[in-house]
Amino acid sequence: PPPPPPPPLFFFKQKTAYEIGTGDWSSDVCSFRSKQWYQRRVRGISRGTFTRTRELQLELNRILDRASRDTTFVADALSPIAPHDDFVRRHFEIYKLLSEEHFAKPSLMLNRHDYMLHTEDPSHPDAFREGHFKLVEWNLAAASMGSLADGFNRLKGYGDGTDTNVEGFSDALIAAHHQYLSRIAGRASDAAVIILCVGKELHFNYFDQQILINAVNDKGVRMERVSVERLADDLTVDEKGVCRVSGREVSVFYLRSLYDPAQFVNEDQTWEMRRKIELSKAIPVPSVPHQIVNMKLFQLLLTDPATLTRYTERSEEVLSLLHDTLSLECTEAGDRNAQLAIDNPARYVMKPQREGGGNNLWEGEMREKLLELKGDPARQQYILMRRITPPVTTMRFFRCERFTNPVPTVSEIGFFSSYLTDGSKELRNKNHGLLVRTKNSQENEGGVLVGIAVIGSPDII
Repeated sequence: PPPPPPPPLFFFKQKTAYEIGTGDWSSDVCSFRSKQWYQRRVRGISRGTFTRTRELQLELNRILDRASRDTTFVADALSPIAPHDDFVRRHFEIYKLLSEEHFAKPSLMLNRHDYMLHTEDPSHPDAFREGHFKLVEWNLAAASMGSLADGFNRLKGYGDGTDTNVEGFSDALIAAHHQYLSRIAGRASDAAVIILCVGKELHFNYFDQQILINAVNDKGVRMERVSVERLADDLTVDEKGVCRVSGREVSVFYLRSLYDPAQFVNEDQTWEMRRKIELSKAIPVPSVPHQIVNMKLFQLLLTDPATLTRYTERSEEVLSLLHDTLSLECTEAGDRNAQLAIDNPARYVMKPQREGGGNNLWEGEMREKLLELKGDPARQQYILMRRITPPVTTMRFFRCERFTNPVPTVSEIGFFSSYLTDGSKELRNKNHGLLVRTKNSQENEGGVLVGIAVIGSPDII
């Protein structure tokens, strides 16, 4: 018989995005070249599984928006946690200020929901085809890498007929901009009104964001980028609720920062800015209600069939995507869950109410934290999730001018989508592109720009 095909090769630049200076930026930092020789019929993802999961993203968008508007549900969920988590408390305080008028204004979500294939035997030859997608997390704020993923998917010739991430997100931002002009400002058009992307100065996602900004500008709507620090200094809101930055009216604030406490640099000033934006006529993306349901607690609460049924008629289908998630509240059940993780630390991950990598607690660190919080009400600010066991395949990495030994790898897929309402009815709910990331199976985190994972594309059979 012919010899087996060689394993896939991934090529890395030596510097990661955290190590480079402002003069070092190049497309090589944010991408890689790959050659894949494995047979697609063996390593491919089932088309039925892929299509079904992707279609359900639209229903998940509806669920998150509906849940965010249920003030009783949100209040009951956050009240026990807010005293122990200042980041949650500050968002909840803004949420409680929102009137019916604010819930009635247009809102936009630009999402990336992340999944892994789950299988009981990751090494089985048919694991890729027989595995089922399970939700890692939904991302309503840190939905990055869409622009760069588009470039890689074009390089690999991948496409499935949906809009690319850049096309989809730019169209959604412009649609929200026109909703602001027509419904809120009472104007058909106004070239002086702008969209702002809010981020950090010289952030490692700068180019990913700039590609989207360029696309919006190319379609005739002015979009610019501003740092959190400058926005906090320059933002004004008049008596009619109109936001201006450096004297220019803003329709949409695309918040590519402020999803982590460390991003609130001048804390009180930045939180006051966040409150002003939310209570204004402008459309923040994400809004505070959407930012709240983005917290991991709601990933736990929506695994309850009775709760989920309040927001969808397709609860059974959606539940099939949700993985086992456990409460750490100070009850007998919460104590039992904590003990499960203490006794089996390799089987669980402990998550705080945060989005973005680097916040979760794993294995020994998780065990120590659970022992430290035994009997402490502060424990309920975390949730437990049973770890997903994805199929494992062997690959080589080319790093620092040499090949590594073959290593076991796992992959994660993120589905991008946009969801727009006028406050009362759905105006837009569309799937866009996707992001596939592959990493060493021994790594807990999976960031691309920090040098842990690489971008890939799916093989669908």
